[in-house]
Amino acid sequence: MITLRAGTRIGRFQIGRVLGRGSSGAVYLATDSQIERPIALKVFWPDDAPLESDRDEAEKLFLKEAQLAGRLQHPNIVTVYDIGREGDGFFIAMEYVEGEALKQTLRAGEPPPFAMAVSIVRQVAEALGHAHEKGVLHRDIKPGNILLSRDGRVKVTDFGVGEFLTATTCDRGSDRILGSPPYMSPEQIRDDRLDARADLFSLGVVFYELLTGTRPFGGDSVTKVAYQILNADPEDPRVRRPELPAAATEVFRRLLAKERDERPADAREFLREVARLSGEAAETVPVPPIFLPLPPPATSRGSNRWFALALAAAAALVAAALLVTGSRRGPSDAPGHAVTPQGRVALAKESNAVGRAGAGGVAAGSAGGVIRGPGEANVLPTAPSLLETSRRASPIRFSTPVSARPRSAASRLARTTLANLPDRVYRTRRFVRFGVRPDQSRLFVDGQYVGIADDWDGWAGGRVFPFSRTGTHRVRVELPGYRALLLVFLVTPEAKDDTVDVTDRLDRVAEAPYSRVSGLGERTTGAVEMTSDPPAATVSSGKQVLGLANAFGAQTPLRLPGPAVHELTFSAPERVSKTVRVLVSPNAGRDVARVRVRLDPTRSP
Repeated sequence: MITLRAGTRIGRFQIGRVLGRGSSGAVYLATDSQIERPIALKVFWPDDAPLESDRDEAEKLFLKEAQLAGRLQHPNIVTVYDIGREGDGFFIAMEYVEGEALKQTLRAGEPPPFAMAVSIVRQVAEALGHAHEKGVLHRDIKPGNILLSRDGRVKVTDFGVGEFLTATTCDRGSDRILGSPPYMSPEQIRDDRLDARADLFSLGVVFYELLTGTRPFGGDSVTKVAYQILNADPEDPRVRRPELPAAATEVFRRLLAKERDERPADAREFLREVARLSGEAAETVPVPPIFLPLPPPATSRGSNRWFALALAAAAALVAAALLVTGSRRGPSDAPGHAVTPQGRVALAKESNAVGRAGAGGVAAGSAGGVIRGPGEANVLPTAPSLLETSRRASPIRFSTPVSARPRSAASRLARTTLANLPDRVYRTRRFVRFGVRPDQSRLFVDGQYVGIADDWDGWAGGRVFPFSRTGTHRVRVELPGYRALLLVFLVTPEAKDDTVDVTDRLDRVAEAPYSRVSGLGERTTGAVEMTSDPPAATVSSGKQVLGLANAFGAQTPLRLPGPAVHELTFSAPERVSKTVRVLVSPNAGRDVARVRVRLDPTRSP
């Protein structure tokens, strides 16, 4: 196979080191000289194929990969920037994902934490759902084609053996069976026509391996593996990992069924099975209107049973409390919402945001939704089907009466559950603008600190916050002395607005001092070049010293993950330290932040 030397140019791209090799070419870390952006460049040379027929087929597959991936735009799929030809070779310029393939994580031998495994599989399922909707079948879902970025995102890559879907079938492009045998579906091994369920079977195999550390279908040869996939039932995953939820047995029986009609029909149904495994109600996928905290896997079967019972009791108490509220008001005098006998919130279609259990009575949404009494129509079956959020959402609030307040030991868990209900639920296609007061309020997205409200309000050099993927995101807004605000965002292409505005004010509960955060110093999509005076100044992020500031120059800039705001502190002996806050976001408006810092001498005592 032809190997390009570092420094070689292909079009506007300058080759760096080799990232990997495959049957359809080598992948290099390269630089786009026009915008100074690192990319992954996949290069194919027809002469690498031994036979003329192989060269023709390899060239066809390579070009098809670009066509397949090029029609997909999803935060969990590696983006294709460009395709071209240089001499006798072809290339695909793709997004460079800084991180590692999932297969490297699995090689460590210890299965990842339960919550991490669920998160990875969910993101891959969302990517496959998008691909299938666009008429694309991957055909080679395996740990080597699932990338884990350093900022926690999951990226599906390598559509090299993919195909276009027509209705529910896939046209085969050659006489060879393409894919990776340990992760193939039965129909793929039989060389039958394929549909979306083939990809989801492969993802089920990956999921099993993530949870147990072993593949469900073993064998020391391709023939033995194929026989297992076609004829043998996989071992119950709870035999290998007893602390898994009891639902795991039935979930994997369905995900890995031999007959495709017994498997989930599409990615949405697949996600419902994942929800069953992670302890959520299947009917609430992808997002329920009221959230219960995600339970971790139990340490034993007994504790799992007790946890399930306690959680069920808490959910019942929540439902009972809401029922009392609804029944006291009655169908005629309760503006804004109703509670059904099943304990679910019923909303008129015009409602904007769901509120939180707490003080303040019940206020109607700005759209003036119609109330229906218990048992009447307009029950909210799933949040995305009816919950529509306007650009400036007016919340609906509901309260729990004194007579329904929990008193027993089991009720204390219900109080904890109530405390985890969101204050608001919003829908957006991608962005959110935080107009929250006080403007020093700290923002945490999915548990990660991303700056203060001022950083993402669209003013004073800030930018609107971009969610990195579709799906559910939990945001916590907090400040010492104020009650925290819990928000949930449903990021979906079907949302009405590309950007949603959150205008809110935290409730003051006590006097508490807090340090003020300065304004933004720079913004970038990720790269930061530094110049310091004195040259010996070091730069650190939090408690981690990154090195000499001047080492991060034009040739070797510091790369920061995002979206987030990073505080970089510059220090030197006998100099006054200085902190620069850098906003990192794909919509920052500039690819490189150039930070120039001069540290003043310390004053003599």
